[in-house]
Amino acid sequence: MHGESLWTEADEAALRGARAALDAGDLMAALLAVEGAGPDAVAATRRRIAEWTDAVRTLVVDDSPQYQAAALRHVLVDQAGLAGDTEAYYDPLNCGLSAVVERGRGMPILLAAVWMIVGERAGLTVHGVGLPGHFIARVGGPDGQLVDPFASGRPITAGHCRSIVKQFTRDKVQWRDDFLDASSVDDLVARVLRNVQICHQKAKDNRALYRAARTTARLFPDRFMFQLVHAQTAELIEAVPMAIKLYEDVVRRFPDARMVLLARRRLEQLREDAPLVH
Repeated sequence: MHGESLWTEADEAALRGARAALDAGDLMAALLAVEGAGPDAVAATRRRIAEWTDAVRTLVVDDSPQYQAAALRHVLVDQAGLAGDTEAYYDPLNCGLSAVVERGRGMPILLAAVWMIVGERAGLTVHGVGLPGHFIARVGGPDGQLVDPFASGRPITAGHCRSIVKQFTRDKVQWRDDFLDASSVDDLVARVLRNVQICHQKAKDNRALYRAARTTARLFPDRFMFQLVHAQTAELIEAVPMAIKLYEDVVRRFPDARMVLLARRRLEQLREDAPLVH
């Protein structure tokens, strides 16, 4: 399989759109771009987000974080029905903003993103919080109300977050207070793309898997792990010449990275086997 055959001009255009959106700090545009949403889906998503934003804005008459969180919950959960997909968690549709908005189901990070997007447009401060193994939101700034959009927006505390991390990491990660820091738009989009890769790998959809890995590597060229995963994905889909080129680039650009030895070993093995493949 040739990696270039899995990457289209539409993918390249979506990548440009995502890069421009990230540069502008526009979370909604960035998520729609990396999803590859078409014009109709984009228009429908923007229309629905605008409706929810107007509804939240009319409800917010108190500036307390608890009241603002309640207003968002009433519109997004009680009225719109947004909740976590507990039946088909790894369905790739759960990773796409337009699909989540249309279906009312999604992964934690996409649901949190909806809360953030609607909240921001309604004049509220809503941050995403990327806990190890789970993603939540905080309404009202650094000392605001923590909520779990995947669990129908239920209010939670720092103590609940400790329990969540313990559960999802099987007690292998020691708690740190900075787990509650706000996630940047870049980090949120990167985490979404990693989830997309996991979903498509489980579904054995090589084109979508490669598209996600390449998009991530191109959007975040200075992050070693994303470049390594790009090379590994090219190898996985048997695009060997491309994998060799990508591993060479990883070794050249990140000679001191902690896992660069893995890239060197795979590069040596692929070079050794290359005559057999060609």
